[in-house]
Amino acid sequence: MGSRNSVHVESIWEFEKFLLDHNIPRDIICKYLEFQYADGTINNSGSKRLSSEEYKKNNQIKIDKINKYFNEPKIVLDAIERFVLSGNNSDYSISAIILGEPNNFLWITKKNILEILYSKINNYCSSPHFSELVCQPMNRCINRNEKYEKYRRYVQIKWYSLFDNIIEQMNNNTMKESGYGDFHANYGRK
Repeated sequence: MGSRNSVHVESIWEFEKFLLDHNIPRDIICKYLEFQYADGTINNSGSKRLSSEEYKKNNQIKIDKINKYFNEPKIVLDAIERFVLSGNNSDYSISAIILGEPNNFLWITKKNILEILYSKINNYCSSPHFSELVCQPMNRCINRNEKYEKYRRYVQIKWYSLFDNIIEQMNNNTMKESGYGDFHANYGRK
């Protein structure tokens, strides 16, 4: 429930292995590691740490190159499977996502999740992402708080637009069921 929904967390090493398994070039993986740590290194050894916004100011071209590779259709489908539908350690897949509380919730099916995320591959985002799934460090720990330092080595996948995407999909489903979408398709209106 809520906003800025985290849908997956894994170590940077597992994430890097996922990228290598999908033939993402090493230089693109290094560009992602530079974003992850934002300290001028690819191994978390730099002295000056930047916030995400500070990093983006001077490195948006690198992030756009990352996104070119991350948003290839095959890798997006595999990312959806890994980050939303099954995880990286499960033999089972979810049937739906429920967003909300027991007495006040929205939900979408696995099929709808695939439709939503696959349809938004070409949406622009200034952060590394797979469709609507944004990649970021679990915590940048800019202030070097020892309690959170370890989280710099974890990638968190967030689905910031989950609520909006569910509402949009519910509206699309309603239009399809009512035949209203067919009417507009047949008469050239969208």
